Amino acid sequence: MAEIVTTRLALVAPDPGTSEPVDLADHLGNNWAKIDAVIGATPCTSGTRPGAPFDGQIIRETDTRHVYVWNATQGRWDQVIGARICTSGTRPSNPSDGMFIRETDTGRVYVWNATGSTWDRMVKFTDLTGDLASPIAQLRQTTAQTAIANNSWTPITFDVEDLDTHNGHSTASNTSRYTCQRAGKYRLNGAVAWAGSASGQRWTRWAKNGTEIAGSGLNQQATSAGQAIAPARNLNVTLALNDYVELQALQSSGGALDTYVGVAYAQSAMSVEWISD
Repeated sequence: MAEIVTTRLALVAPDPGTSEPVDLADHLGNNWAKIDAVIGATPCTSGTRPGAPFDGQIIRETDTRHVYVWNATQGRWDQVIGARICTSGTRPSNPSDGMFIRETDTGRVYVWNATGSTWDRMVKFTDLTGDLASPIAQLRQTTAQTAIANNSWTPITFDVEDLDTHNGHSTASNTSRYTCQRAGKYRLNGAVAWAGSASGQRWTRWAKNGTEIAGSGLNQQATSAGQAIAPARNLNVTLALNDYVELQALQSSGGALDTYVGVAYAQSAMSVEWISD
């Protein structure tokens, strides 16, 4: 019988240049079986993968719940859908480029960078909503900054992260900084709490990469010997990846002055929120 065979799924059909009749078993029955086998993902286990896969064939392992596609060029199964479940101590030893993993002990998601031979961290798995969660941080100072010099702009440091979805802040180094982890427009807000002094003024301003942001200053006159909270302007700023912002403060009491941390609700704080690309 004269037949035509397709190159990818090996479907067969009568040669249109002949008068061969249609064979129900071969041209319909077997063809439908081949199509059914390759639509979607073929169920199997990690030990019963297809022995002769075609390029691009997708399988789903019922025992591991992982999904793979056959890479005929490299002669291997590449995991391409979802994230492979593991712990920080049981990462795959022979990952393919672009493989995703999710660590159950840390909640973190990584992708394998074959060029750099590194696991590159994505956002925390618990922070994923939709495609990617919007970065947001709420920082607070619980240890006072002591002896801040008179008339000297000083970055305010933060030792507590009430919220930091994308790890833009560190409590170990450069603790005054929030470093951009996703480029875009951000909303800044905050306040500085000062120890008691009735003299001078209390200023706040925002700085980007160590340089003051124009139009970001705000001040108030000290009016009593009690503690004072100096608010910062609510400001929108555009940040590129790895830009950093700081809340800076200045006091003109005539001498050195500490920040105030006596009660939690009155402590210095800084918030950073991503609002758009």
